[in-house]
Amino acid sequence: MAVAALALLLPAQAATAARDPLAEAEARVTAARRAANEAAQDYEEAQTRYWVLQDDIEQTRAAIGQIESSAAGLRSLAQQRAVEAYTDSGLEIDALVDGDDVLDARRRNELLERVNEDGDNAVARLGALTEDLRVQEANLNNQIAEQEQLVEQLKQREADLRDAVAAAERAEAELRERLERERKAREYQERLRRARAAAAASSSGRGSAGGAGQIIATGNWVCPVQGGASFGDSWGAPRSGGRRHQGVDMMASTGTPLVAVVSGSIQLRTGGLGGNAIWLSGSDGNTYYYAHLDDFAGGARSVSAGEKIGTVGNTGNARGGASHLHFEIHPGGGRAINPYPTVRANC
Repeated sequence: MAVAALALLLPAQAATAARDPLAEAEARVTAARRAANEAAQDYEEAQTRYWVLQDDIEQTRAAIGQIESSAAGLRSLAQQRAVEAYTDSGLEIDALVDGDDVLDARRRNELLERVNEDGDNAVARLGALTEDLRVQEANLNNQIAEQEQLVEQLKQREADLRDAVAAAERAEAELRERLERERKAREYQERLRRARAAAAASSSGRGSAGGAGQIIATGNWVCPVQGGASFGDSWGAPRSGGRRHQGVDMMASTGTPLVAVVSGSIQLRTGGLGGNAIWLSGSDGNTYYYAHLDDFAGGARSVSAGEKIGTVGNTGNARGGASHLHFEIHPGGGRAINPYPTVRANC
């Protein structure tokens, strides 16, 4: 499915591809990332709409409860006023309940009907309003069910496009490796030709970088997700419990490596909304929060920028949803700011 999605991401460029296959591969990666990011944004917006509907239905149910309570109060008040009015008329209370006299019964009924008429009308109006609200509640339930289906569809679409990004990146990496092997082979043949022509052995050794251990990326500020990731700007979007989204959700496959964005020290946390989480106190004076990790890579310690600290998952309140990293930036260790522009510039 990822290959099929990739085929639709780029217009036909046969002439360009024939001249520069690497440029075509890079363009496919760029198009795949753009489509995946758009899918991630659609997924975030669908989730936001789902929580808005949940709030609406809770408010509707609360309104129904208040109206039903008001109607019950009106009925009780109407009965009480009937008794008081009857008492003020000079009749005995026993006659109101047990009177056998026909005139007394007729008088009692007229008085009760007159006193209760306004209350009954008010109760009827409240009943009609309650019915309208129940229709609204049923409509909201239908919308929530439809929104749940849409969220699942967008979740699958985002996963398919993320697979397409990974496939495009693998194809680009394989092409780069092949082109690099071919380049090195041409260079070797050229050096050999010159050496034979000059009848002198001349070679320049080239060292290769050793294993980097857990350092899997370099730079002053490193993208926290080291693999195919897609994300949109969902800062401030509604979340369960009346919360607002305080980070960026970076969609990636379970197990995708997570690294320290800057050097500093990390503390590990488990449980709560974030599930497996990490607080990184950066050497740049800022604090960074990673949530919903599948697993940690090592324990609390000092880390270098680009050092692996965990893997992408869906723990905490993300359980059952799409695997992703919830990432926050707290300048100076204070309140969170929208991390999307920073992530966009570095990932």
